[in-house]
Amino acid sequence: MNQERDKYWDCLKFALIFLVVYGHTIEIGNISDGSFNRGMYNSIFLFHMPLFVFVSGRFSHISDREKYKSGIFRIFETYILVQAIMTFVPAIINNSIDIRTFISFIISPGWTLWYLLSLIYWRIMIFIIPHRLLMEHKLIVLLVSIFIGIFGGFVPIGSTLAIQKTMAFLPFFIAGYYSTQVNIRNYINKIPRLVAFIVLCAAFLVVFFFCNFNIGYVVSCSSSFWYVPEISPWLRCGERITAFIIAVIFSFMFMRIVFENEKTAKYGTKTLFIYIGHSFIVSLLKLGAAKGYIPTGELLLFAYSIVIVFVLVLLARIQILNNLLNPISYMGRIIAKNK
Repeated sequence: MNQERDKYWDCLKFALIFLVVYGHTIEIGNISDGSFNRGMYNSIFLFHMPLFVFVSGRFSHISDREKYKSGIFRIFETYILVQAIMTFVPAIINNSIDIRTFISFIISPGWTLWYLLSLIYWRIMIFIIPHRLLMEHKLIVLLVSIFIGIFGGFVPIGSTLAIQKTMAFLPFFIAGYYSTQVNIRNYINKIPRLVAFIVLCAAFLVVFFFCNFNIGYVVSCSSSFWYVPEISPWLRCGERITAFIIAVIFSFMFMRIVFENEKTAKYGTKTLFIYIGHSFIVSLLKLGAAKGYIPTGELLLFAYSIVIVFVLVLLARIQILNNLLNPISYMGRIIAKNK
């Protein structure tokens, strides 16, 4: 069954991409324990990527296998291009290119690029698993994905090739994939919007007052349960289970407060461009802040996020910039057209 692409889901995507940008922009400033920035950072990272992956799964159904393969290739193109920029440009600037640079290019996705690599894995998985198996054994597939998401942390591998994150967020991708089989918005709309807003505000206060310290190793899911020797791997496993439950609750509440708007929906179709573009802008802002050129007040960081998203939405309208993310596919279309 193909999902219906309505305005709501694109509005949700835009709201989530703003949280992605804001979460990374917070890193420009001081996110010391006990600060507002730390509380906001933790609150955002508790749910925004699980929900983003959920939406990605929803939009990963196969209607045309050739187009689907082309879509995977385009994501791979973008990944390789941006990975090369993130890996080799700093090395060239610092005159430090060596064998480790090339190894890093191959096995270590640059900063935000883990998501693109994971998306490639997930979509290939959907492509190669028999459709009959996916559709006739939904509960088994979902339970297996949850098992992998939770217990994959015992696999002693870290951020290499984004394998840990791919396993950890797999249940959300599969849940999103199956979400087209039910009218999920009917269930979401049963939650009063005011209640959802109050729950989110209350959750932020709980995080701010009781969990205002670095929980990155829990919510990022980028390391195995063995990464911190002083912490029992079974405790880390319990933390991941708790994080999953919280992510589901937060996600439902957030989905309820998102409003459907035609203009916002248009912006929601540009999330990949914004996702890639904000990485470079935020990196430049980090450099400026480190040198003391850019103020990093809490309200300013929020304002920076708005400006970054606004600028990237405008740039996304320039087709040539979109084509640059997929140079091989773009040249292929030109060659085919000229023939």
